[in-house]
Amino acid sequence: MVTRNYHLMVVCSLILLMILSGGILASNGVSADDVVDVVNLTLAVSCSVSETVDTAHTTTLNNDQYKTNIGTTTFNVFCNDKDGYSIYAIGYSGDTYGNTEMLYMGNQTPAPSNIVTGTATSGSTSNWAMKLTAVAGTYQATLTNGFGSYRAVPTTYTKAATLTSQTDTTTGSSIQSTYAVFASATQGAGTYQGKVRYTLVHPNNADEPPAPQPSTPGYISYYANASSAEGTMGRQSAVDGNTVTLIASNFSRTGYGFAGWSDAFDYETNTNANFYGQNEDITVPSGTTTNGLSLYAVWVIKVACRTPVK
Repeated sequence: MVTRNYHLMVVCSLILLMILSGGILASNGVSADDVVDVVNLTLAVSCSVSETVDTAHTTTLNNDQYKTNIGTTTFNVFCNDKDGYSIYAIGYSGDTYGNTEMLYMGNQTPAPSNIVTGTATSGSTSNWAMKLTAVAGTYQATLTNGFGSYRAVPTTYTKAATLTSQTDTTTGSSIQSTYAVFASATQGAGTYQGKVRYTLVHPNNADEPPAPQPSTPGYISYYANASSAEGTMGRQSAVDGNTVTLIASNFSRTGYGFAGWSDAFDYETNTNANFYGQNEDITVPSGTTTNGLSLYAVWVIKVACRTPVK
C-alpha cells in the first residue's frame, strides 16, 4: 500500500513539473512574425570608351613620299549590358565637325595648302587617310564601310565599327587607329595637324550621333537632332535684337518626349548650350541676321529600360 502511494506521488510531481516548464517557456517566447527590409537597386545602362595612345601619330615626310602606319591609338569599349554598340567617325580638324583637312599650323605668308583627305599614294595632290583594326579577343568588333583598310576620312558621321549582342558584360572590346599620308612634290614645308572624332553609340541599333546643321542668314532653322525622329519644320525669319516667338515642335520620336530647343546640337555635354521652350518669346541672338541660327530638338527618354550614349 505504501509502495503504490509513492509511485502516485512521483507521477503527480512529473506532471506538475511539465506544466511549470511550459509556463516558463511561454513567458520568454519570441513572436513568429517577421519584418523583412528590402533593398532595391536599379543600375543605369552605361557604356564608355577610353583612349590609349600606343605610339603618337607623328611622323616626318619628304616631298613625293608616301608613309603608312603612322602611330597607333587603342580605343577600349566597355558596356554593362549585352546589346552591343556602334562607333562612328568624322573628320574634326580645327575643332570643326566635318573638316577633313590636315591644317597648316605655321605662320608663313602665304600659308601652304592644307592636306586634304584621300587615298592616293602618288600624284600632284597631298592627302591623308585612316585605317582601323579590330583587336582580337573574347569580343571582337566588326569594321564597316571599308575602315579595315586605308580610306578617306569621312566628312559626315560614318559608322566605323559595330559589336552585336554579347553573352555577358564582363569583357570589353577594342579597336585601333592608324593613318597614312602622301606629300606631293609641291607641298609646302611645315607642320600639319588633322583630327578624327570617334563617337560611341549604344545600343548597336541606336540613333546616329547628332551633328551640326547648316544655318541660313536671317532665319531660325529647326532640326530634329535624331535620325529616328519624324516630321519636318520650316524656317522662321529673324533679325538681331528683335523679339520672336519660337515655333512649336512638329517632330516626334518613338520612346521620347520633346523638351524644348537648344542652340547646340551636343547639348548633353555642351556646358555653353542655351535652352528654349517651344512657343517661348526670345530676343534674337546677335549674329542671326548675318549667319542664321540653328535650333535643335531636346529629347528626354520616356522609358527607363535603356538610355542611348552619344
